[in-house]
Amino acid sequence: MNNAFYEAIASPRVPKFNPAAPYSTALRAGNLMFITGQVATDENNTIVGEGDVRAQVRQIFVNLGHILSAAGGAYDNLVKLTYYYQHVDDVAKLQGVREEFLREPYPAVTGIEIVRLADTRLLVEVDAIAVFPLP
Repeated sequence: MNNAFYEAIASPRVPKFNPAAPYSTALRAGNLMFITGQVATDENNTIVGEGDVRAQVRQIFVNLGHILSAAGGAYDNLVKLTYYYQHVDDVAKLQGVREEFLREPYPAVTGIEIVRLADTRLLVEVDAIAVFPLP
């Protein structure tokens, strides 16, 4: 649903992990876009990289790229990332993956260790905030 204050953004290449749940993939409000937590699923909603946190983060960034593109943006629009991971030890494994997609100045980052995600095969989830030039 769109209204005068924000618009829903979605990419056909990034299906909702739970299609029945009432949420938007992303909402753009003015020059800000808030992207729902992304997990490592492909265009067919199949989990990618089971047991491999690096492969899962790589797929998450692919999905973020599709969503940003649907809004007319790119990775450079990202200003904030929040990682939710099951194992704090995985943080070291994530180093290098984001650099495949991002460049300096890097977005602000927060990492939070959690008990589990919606599916036990998922090791990490990432939500994001992007900023766009004002029209």
